[in-house]
Amino acid sequence: MKPIFAAALLCSTFFSSAWADELNLSSKLSEVTVYPRGAQVTRVATGEIGAGEHIILIEDLPGQIVANSVRVAGSSGEQLEIGSVDVRQVYTSGKDRSDERQQIEDEIEALNDEISALGIEIRNANTQRAMLQKLASKAIAPSPQNETTSLVISTQELKSLLTLTGEQFAAFSSISEKARISQRELAKKIEDLHRQLDQLAPKQKMITQVAINVASGETAPAAFRVIYNINEAGWSPHYDAKLLLGDTGKDSKVKIVRRASVRQSTSEIWDNISLTLSTARPKGNTQAPKLSPYILSEYEQFLSKSRKKRESPVVMEQMLAEAPLEDSSNRVARALVKKRPALFKAVAEEVSGFLVEYKISGLVSVKNAGAAKNVVIGTKSFPAKIAAHTIPRLDPTAYLTAQFKLESKSPWLPGQVTLSRDQVFLGKTQLPLLNPGQEFSLGFGRDDFVKVERVQVTDKKGESGFISSVNVEEREYVTTTSNLHDFPINIIVKDQLPYATHEDIVVKIKKGSDKPNETDVDKQRGILAWENLVEPKSEKIIRFGFMVSWPKEMKITPVR
Repeated sequence: MKPIFAAALLCSTFFSSAWADELNLSSKLSEVTVYPRGAQVTRVATGEIGAGEHIILIEDLPGQIVANSVRVAGSSGEQLEIGSVDVRQVYTSGKDRSDERQQIEDEIEALNDEISALGIEIRNANTQRAMLQKLASKAIAPSPQNETTSLVISTQELKSLLTLTGEQFAAFSSISEKARISQRELAKKIEDLHRQLDQLAPKQKMITQVAINVASGETAPAAFRVIYNINEAGWSPHYDAKLLLGDTGKDSKVKIVRRASVRQSTSEIWDNISLTLSTARPKGNTQAPKLSPYILSEYEQFLSKSRKKRESPVVMEQMLAEAPLEDSSNRVARALVKKRPALFKAVAEEVSGFLVEYKISGLVSVKNAGAAKNVVIGTKSFPAKIAAHTIPRLDPTAYLTAQFKLESKSPWLPGQVTLSRDQVFLGKTQLPLLNPGQEFSLGFGRDDFVKVERVQVTDKKGESGFISSVNVEEREYVTTTSNLHDFPINIIVKDQLPYATHEDIVVKIKKGSDKPNETDVDKQRGILAWENLVEPKSEKIIRFGFMVSWPKEMKITPVR
């Protein structure tokens, strides 16, 4: 087999070359490339092509394909030429099962007749019960006042009458109740039969038909690859991160299993296909948006100038002359729009500065029932720097973190991370977009072998100065961190130093405070961090204090 052509589609609503022979070929899904949004599907159709000109019809493509996305490629053992490729989407009906439908409809009619007969039985029973009740009432009721005689009935006769009446009432009630139960059961059967009718009804569905106009010199087998895009699919990355601690606190690693959740809701079942995951975004933006000039001016001044221009007869005549074919009101509005600069909002942009494809080994099946298919992309371990982070001002707990560098040839897409340590599930977090060589930290829960205690040792309020006194407040804290591990560990303590936005408010760190290793952590003003390597079974003390002063007549926010 040798490749003969690779033809792009020529979209049309009709099939050309009506004079050529038509040959129907069925296709089989071969491979799928899934993007974060959408997918590219490849189907293969094979058959023997006779000498001469033919129209190859492939009519088993789904109807949800993206318009103008169909492409065709082919190969054959002999010379094969393609004239054009035509595509159209049509609605087709399923197989008509009229015999089965008629049988079910006859059964429904018979059941409805039974329900009607039971209804008559219920009405007869109710009528007889009403007549019996009327007769019994007359038998024991006193004679009317205008009659000279009255019915005399003995006790025994009254007892017999009541017994007979009760037995008959019970019989009629039993007949009515049994008939109602039968009606209910028959109604359920009819409902089930109607559901069967709905399933047997010919349902319309949209399919895509592809007509390939070909010419062959000799009879030979050929294979056609039909490629198209769909929107009802996608994939998202997921990560499993496991912390592996070294025996002595060194050689720790973060083991990350990369997974992909693949989903599709098309009319196809992807069964035993070659699956490729791509980071490309076929429908994303292809270039950055354009900025328009951003002009600032005094609002009132701008309005007054615009008002003067509108009131000027010379300007008005110029504005009217700009659009002679429009009425005067439209001309004025158009002229005002031209004179005023417009500020455009920036369009949201999805940046994709890389393209990576992951070819999943083996054959994969992805159902279209809504359940996601999870596949493994790969597993990798990274050397990690272990540290215990604590913010005792808010929480005296120490949290174990692992910092690692992404050693990869390609970036990792953002996704959810499942965290575990010591075979224990800890929780979930989010992994941002990571580029090769970028460092990132993951938190792996509290470290019960690191104890933290923060005590306030100074809380002073007062005044200072002889001529113009100022308010002064002092705060001082002592933080003690204890390492109960059998190995040394870095403990990072964070605290905050208040900062002022007014020049008369002065904030100073007290003398004797331990100098922080980092200030303005994560570019947050006033956030300080102390990092110390604490030996096993030992502790480290951090002293930190500050003083705030401001004019006596000024009111400021409370100093904490």
